[in-house]
Amino acid sequence: MGLLLSRQFRSDGEDDHVPVIPSGELQDELIEKVHLGYNHPGISRMVRLVRQMGWFKGLYCAIKRFVLQCAVCAQAKEGKMLSKALSTVKNFIPMIWGVVGLDLFGPLRLQNGTKCWVLIAVCYISRLVAVRVIDSPSAASAVAGFIEIVGQEGVPKLVVHDQGLCFMSATFKEILAQYNVGQAYTNSYDAAQRGWIERCHAEFGALLRTYQLEAEKRMQDMNDARRWCSMAAFTMNCLPYSDSDDTRLCPWTCCRASRGIKEHLLGDEAATVEQIQEWLGSGLLFQDLTDNVKQVTDDCKEEWARSLEHLKELWLERRAEIRRKLSRRRRPHNDQLKEGDTVWKRNFAADKLNALFTGPYTVVKIVGGNVTIEDSDKKTSTATIDQLKKGLPSSRRKIKTTPATKTVATQVEKDALEPQLDEEDLRRWRDVVTGQTTVLTRSRKRLLEKVDNAMNKSKAPRKGD
Repeated sequence: MGLLLSRQFRSDGEDDHVPVIPSGELQDELIEKVHLGYNHPGISRMVRLVRQMGWFKGLYCAIKRFVLQCAVCAQAKEGKMLSKALSTVKNFIPMIWGVVGLDLFGPLRLQNGTKCWVLIAVCYISRLVAVRVIDSPSAASAVAGFIEIVGQEGVPKLVVHDQGLCFMSATFKEILAQYNVGQAYTNSYDAAQRGWIERCHAEFGALLRTYQLEAEKRMQDMNDARRWCSMAAFTMNCLPYSDSDDTRLCPWTCCRASRGIKEHLLGDEAATVEQIQEWLGSGLLFQDLTDNVKQVTDDCKEEWARSLEHLKELWLERRAEIRRKLSRRRRPHNDQLKEGDTVWKRNFAADKLNALFTGPYTVVKIVGGNVTIEDSDKKTSTATIDQLKKGLPSSRRKIKTTPATKTVATQVEKDALEPQLDEEDLRRWRDVVTGQTTVLTRSRKRLLEKVDNAMNKSKAPRKGD
């Protein structure tokens, strides 16, 4: 059995011959061995290394496909390139609404002749879908829709999207940096790499087409488009899947204080339902539990995943901790406020230091931490107890002026401590540098200017000056 060789033409030396690798698993084995042996090099370097050992048809495409599918390389280039987002993204952070895929659906043609697009955000872990209707596919519209989604659903840890112009713009990257959100993007028009976001995109389009066929007309204006998109998002989030084990359950039944909790988790006990609604309606957000949201998520999954009683204790404990922190921030004399006292209200829009407090006001009513105050014109307003100050505001502190003689003495002492420069050495160095034939760079030019300034300062003033 013979060996087929391929001639490698080299411009820097003699030509070389490398074996031709037959098609099959041997090609993949060679690529994998080189990629792991040389510590995960890039595509260009991989091509050069593999060509030194062998050659086969389609070498570049095979190497590029292998490198893009490598999970280690995808994690190393987080924020620059992420391939196979569905399988690799679970290694970043396993939490709800932690890894979110973004995509634009459209354009949707309206009856009035205009167009609109839909910004779709889907959680890779919980499959929650959030949509926003925007009037153009520009970066400004995408940023506005993303901020609305963040304000309603929360700030994710990582955003995965394709290489669309609105997502790759500097404006969108600045917003992600402002919210401290990581960015990863996939290849354009590659449905296999973006995973669940593509299924969500297809389901959303199918629902909109179904609504259009049932209504036998197109959407009229932007408000009609928002209504249809909201109905589609509600269908995807809250209606059960036909192929699920329990058709009564939907993806977000257990995460909402809605009818699903009453029917599927709490039964028909009215007292339990009222008790759950009381501590769910306390006003605390999930971000208020603790700064380390991932740790709380892991603890809940391990210990309290199926127990609402323990989760209630966690909420009450955190609410008590917040109240203790607020009590430490309040001034002791403010706790002794009573009706009829004269107070001053903090002015948050103060111009420099001339009006830190406004007033005076008279305390009319105290309900917990909220105080109803009344001004001299009998107009009432409400303020929290930490915004009020009892009694008159402190007098303005007098500004002490520094004598001019002291400033002069300090300047003389500072000049005396500066090192003495040898003017002859500086002049000699300047002449040598100026006489060189090399290019005068910016750094060298700035250095020459500093030397000239130092020489001018070291010169003694003339008598006529």
